[in-house]
Amino acid sequence: MAKFGVVVIGAGAIATNAHLPSIMKMPELELKAVADIDLERARHVASSMGSCLFFSDYNDAIRLRDVDAVVICTPNYLHARMAIDALKAGKHVLCEKPMATNMVDARRMQNFARKQRKVLMVGFTHRYTGFYTLIEEVIGQSILGRIFSTRVRFAHEGPYVSWPAVSDWFFDKKKAAGGALLDMGIHALDLVMSLFGKIEYLHAYVGTLIKPIEVEDNATLLFRTDEGIIGTIDVSWTSQSYIGGIEIYGTDGSMLVDYGRDTVFLYVKEKRGKYPKGWNEVDAHWGSPYQNEMRCFVDAITGKNANYPGGKEGSLSLAVALSAYESARKRRTVRIRSD
Repeated sequence: MAKFGVVVIGAGAIATNAHLPSIMKMPELELKAVADIDLERARHVASSMGSCLFFSDYNDAIRLRDVDAVVICTPNYLHARMAIDALKAGKHVLCEKPMATNMVDARRMQNFARKQRKVLMVGFTHRYTGFYTLIEEVIGQSILGRIFSTRVRFAHEGPYVSWPAVSDWFFDKKKAAGGALLDMGIHALDLVMSLFGKIEYLHAYVGTLIKPIEVEDNATLLFRTDEGIIGTIDVSWTSQSYIGGIEIYGTDGSMLVDYGRDTVFLYVKEKRGKYPKGWNEVDAHWGSPYQNEMRCFVDAITGKNANYPGGKEGSLSLAVALSAYESARKRRTVRIRSD
C-alpha cells in the first residue's frame, strides 16, 4: 500500500505527545521529517521516531519530493506563514489551533487551500472524543427536546504545570496573541458553534488574575447563538485540572459531560429511546482523540471524508475569539457578523 509522506513542523509537546505518536500508528502515513528551530531537539525527536530526516529550517522539509502532508505544531504566530508555505508547495495541511492570530492571515490560508485544491484542516481535537459523537447523537435524536442553554468550562493549571510545554512562547503575547482564551477557549467556541449554531451576540470578561504573565489566565464569555441558545464559556489556566466539562439543557432533559471523570450523565424526564426516565450514566467510548483526528485528516486527503473542521470553521472560531477580546476591551456586548 502506498503511503502518504508527512512532515511535522515544531517538535514541542503537542507534537511529541499527540501528533507524532498518532502518525506512527497510521498505516497510511510515513513520517519523513521533523523540523524545529532547535536543531538538536529536531534531531532528538526524529531519532525517537525511527529513521527520518530532521531540519532546523521547515522550508527544507516541505520541499521534499516524497512529502504529501504537513502537520504544524508551532507557536501561534507562525501558523499562517508555515501553512501558506506548505500549501504553496502543494502539501495538505493539518494546523494546530488557532489557525492564525488575525483574520487577514486566516482568510489567506483559506484562499491558498482553495487555490491549490489541498486540505487545510484545523486541530479542533475535542471533536474527536467519544462524548462529541454522543452529543451529536443525542441532539440529532432530540433526546433532550429543544436545547435552550449550554455551559462549557475548560480549565487546568496552565502550560508548564498541567501541560508539558518546552518553551516559553505560551506567555509571550507577540508569539501567542492570547492566553487561556486562544489556547482553550478556541476549542470551546468550536464545540459550541458546531453543535448549537453560530454565536451571534457575545459579552466577554478577560483578565490576568493570578499569573505574572502578559496574556490572560482566565476568561468568561456570555453568548447567544443564531438559534436562540444562550450559554457561557469559562476557561482558566489557574484551576485544578479539568474541574469542568460541558452542560446541555433542553426542554426534555439535560446532559453533563464530566471531563474530570471521563463520564457522561444524561437525564430525561420520560423514557426517550434507549434512555430510561431519570439519570443515566453513559459510556462514551473516549478512545484517543488525537488518533481519531489523524484518521480524519487521512480520510480528508483521500476524499473519504469532507466533513472536517477546515479553514471556514477555524476562521469562524478565531473571529469570535477576537471579538471576545474586543468585548472585554470595550466593556460591551458585541455582535458577531458572519461575512
